[in-house]
Amino acid sequence: MFGDPGVRRTDGIPGGAATLWDIATGYWPNYDVYQARTSRVIPIVVLQRRERR
Repeated sequence: MFGDPGVRRTDGIPGGAATLWDIATGYWPNYDVYQARTSRVIPIVVLQRRERR
């Protein structure tokens, strides 16, 4: 996935991580449980398809 030239990866979305976290926990509420059990910050990564040339 990360080596795929057809995919663009974005780490950290300024001001958007909280919104993306809300969306993620809407799909899988256990993300909140997992976050509570760890001291590290769970990263938010956005993958977007690149347009084919």
